[in-house]
Amino acid sequence: AEVSTKTVKTYNAGDGKRTILALDCGMKYNIIRYFVETHDVTLIVCPHDYDLEANPNDLKWDGLFCSNGPGDPSMCATTIKNLKWAIAQE
Repeated sequence: AEVSTKTVKTYNAGDGKRTILALDCGMKYNIIRYFVETHDVTLIVCPHDYDLEANPNDLKWDGLFCSNGPGDPSMCATTIKNLKWAIAQE
């Protein structure tokens, strides 16, 4: 939680072939660069506890990425809940 972004940030806004929403659990900048430069996507980076179901920023995405990161997974109950919700969607 300490290493996650605190705000929603968009990279390559509107210029990518697809839009990927990334839950930041300690993501390094190299991952952002890889998505944007190598795969030509718009990347929306959200805090690890961003509520995907409520989606308060009304974000639209084609795919979901959960970054790796340091820390204790037991502190990421909200992230796990959100990922379970996303997986259950069609």
